[in-house]
Amino acid sequence: MVLVPAIVQSVLSAMMSVLKSQKRIGQRKILQFHLVGASLPAVLVVMFNVKFTDMFKTNEYFDGNVKSIAFQTEKGDATIGVMAKGEYEFGTATKEFMTVTSGTMEVLMPGASEWKTFYENETFIVEKDKKFKVKVNGDTSYRCLYE
Repeated sequence: MVLVPAIVQSVLSAMMSVLKSQKRIGQRKILQFHLVGASLPAVLVVMFNVKFTDMFKTNEYFDGNVKSIAFQTEKGDATIGVMAKGEYEFGTATKEFMTVTSGTMEVLMPGASEWKTFYENETFIVEKDKKFKVKVNGDTSYRCLYE
């Protein structure tokens, strides 16, 4: 039995898909795992023997309220992450394709005057060298692809 919050399950699922597609891990059955105060990288290390020093870069923003793990895809750089309830402003250095993987995200796109809500599995695109704002009303996970 795995006792893991839903937001972490969503991120773990996304990471498993990425890792399996890159053939970096094999199948491993977990009989019991209790998540108590462990970080996502720690969970992946314990559950899947992932070596983060070799594979991933972790990022933390806004006093720890936004955390992400960077990785490579066939199409280039990407991150998966989580945001705690709050409002955040991000800047882009490349074109970004952000997909909500769990929860909802209100976004104020560059130059827009009205917020737009994005739901699970919906994607929005922000061009290079732009700023955009995000509001989340609870823990929300996302995937961002950089072009």
